[in-house]
Amino acid sequence: MEKIIGYILRFAMRVYTNKLNRVAERNTTTSREKRDRYDILITGTFYSDQWIISHLRPMSESNRVGRIYMVAATELPEIDKVTPIYPNARLQKIVGGTIARLITISKVAKEKRPDVIAGFHLLLNGLLVVMLGKKYDCHSVYLCGGGPLEVLGGGYLTENKIFKQLGKHDAVVEKALVNAVSHFGSVVVRGTDAKHFFEERGVKGDDIYIMSGGIDGASYYPGDEEKRADLIFVGRISNIKRVDILLQIVAKLKPEHLAIKALIVGDGPDREEMEQMAASLGISENIDFVGWQTEVGDWYRQARVFILTSDSEGLSQSMIQAMMTGLPAVVSDVGDLSELVENDRNGFLIQNQDIDAYASAISGLLDDPDKLATFGAAAKVVADQCEVGEVAKKWDRVFADLDNKLQG
Repeated sequence: MEKIIGYILRFAMRVYTNKLNRVAERNTTTSREKRDRYDILITGTFYSDQWIISHLRPMSESNRVGRIYMVAATELPEIDKVTPIYPNARLQKIVGGTIARLITISKVAKEKRPDVIAGFHLLLNGLLVVMLGKKYDCHSVYLCGGGPLEVLGGGYLTENKIFKQLGKHDAVVEKALVNAVSHFGSVVVRGTDAKHFFEERGVKGDDIYIMSGGIDGASYYPGDEEKRADLIFVGRISNIKRVDILLQIVAKLKPEHLAIKALIVGDGPDREEMEQMAASLGISENIDFVGWQTEVGDWYRQARVFILTSDSEGLSQSMIQAMMTGLPAVVSDVGDLSELVENDRNGFLIQNQDIDAYASAISGLLDDPDKLATFGAAAKVVADQCEVGEVAKKWDRVFADLDNKLQG
């Protein structure tokens, strides 16, 4: 089955690449002029309001943004200067939310001809957005939230339902995805590792910007709340997040920390399986699955240490939130997490899902209150650079560069 899917995807991506290249060749110049404020059309898939807000709010607060039109299949939270656009309900019912959303952004791009068109994640949003940008003379932006895995091996390690069916590394599909990225006017990544990944594959470094999501300092700050948990994880309970590793770490810690407690804030396709695993490990009383929560900052303030055991990350929004709240971060050494976490200073970077290393690092913090406080303070200092206002200034620079490109 993998061979058949691989053949179909390779054929489809060759067709896509040829069309994108032809469209790009026909549109080598732009009729756009620089503007004081740019209107932006965006689409993407989101699993929580916090994720949406952290990415759209800094952009909306840029002095160079007029209006953001966000095409989404699910209801958006209210954000200043952001106008939601939803696909027709009947269309969603017939073809599903994702296809309906992509059809809708295609129609809106044709009607509005926005200054900028952007897609969160390459598969499939970015692939369509870069084509629309070339077709309608819009500056296209790839918002790479998932890091190199969105491209590496053809995207087979992502959660995209189509490309993960490849099952293994596919050089042909990867080459096609890299080609698509190279056609974007701007590429926004979360850290230097992702930037280097794309540069090494021929994407122009001047077009790549390093930018985190923006976190609201008014919501994420240290507090004096009573600590009800030693560990906290916030995120989607899915395979890539490896909550199973987290549970094994708690089981490893329990003999010396009998009352250890971990909060798992979030939901996802693997929740029931993880609840069953906790029971089989004899740690059900040590784990609280609390589901998605609105005021996540309050939950961070009830915990001592942030933990993340993912196989892959960009620059985790939940990690930034936790560090801004004053929690040390003990996380897997993947993606761009090392942009903020410095070993043995504000947290620990754990390699190869080493459960013993996780347990040792966490014990060292829980058993030493002074170290816990020192690491937490250092975590906040570095995370504050990701506050909304600071990220908005970075977007100002992106649009200043766009001015120069339009003049050039």
